[in-house]
Amino acid sequence: MVGNIYVLAKIVERGFFDNVSGEEKPPTLSLKDVIVVRCVKVENNVPYGKLTPEYFNFSMKHIRDVPTLKDAIVKRYGASMPRLSREEILSLGVSWQLLEILDRKSFTFDKVF
Repeated sequence: MVGNIYVLAKIVERGFFDNVSGEEKPPTLSLKDVIVVRCVKVENNVPYGKLTPEYFNFSMKHIRDVPTLKDAIVKRYGASMPRLSREEILSLGVSWQLLEILDRKSFTFDKVF
């Protein structure tokens, strides 16, 4: 949501969600060297055909166009929603966010939650 502040953490171990059984395992995150960002702009349900090169200006290094975006989405969600086909995953659509980096932080905890 525009204006909200988020913490981007590294995923140490992938999680998954089985949309048939409802079984779920959240990912394990590292709170070492997280990036604190503010959401500046959001677009939901953007069709792949409407994604112009400008949408990829600040994208991850390995995602610079629609074909590599589709491959990355299928790879990521194919692991977390294994019962869905490539076509079903891609039919879920794509959302886009522009984030402003505010800070980098590291958090440590004496106990596990």
